[in-house]
Amino acid sequence: MKHLNVLRGFGPFYWIYRDIHKGFKVSLGFMREANYPWRIGKGIQIGFGKYLFQFGLCKRSNIITETEGLLKAIQGRELNHTPKELREWK
Repeated sequence: MKHLNVLRGFGPFYWIYRDIHKGFKVSLGFMREANYPWRIGKGIQIGFGKYLFQFGLCKRSNIITETEGLLKAIQGRELNHTPKELREWK
């Protein structure tokens, strides 16, 4: 049974389970949720064998619209300029 990128959270805590890892690894990790409640978190990753676990602390964003949430999840922003105005930037 595959559990690719299963994210669970409770209050300020989150954990992620993946089964696509090889070997042993310990590192820092981050999480940005691409759906409501748009949580953002930092934690630690521990890989062992073919499994990787990540757990850490997260907080909800105060985002109201879906567009804002998706832009924040991919670290994007809205541009209020036309393509012609962008071409003229130097």
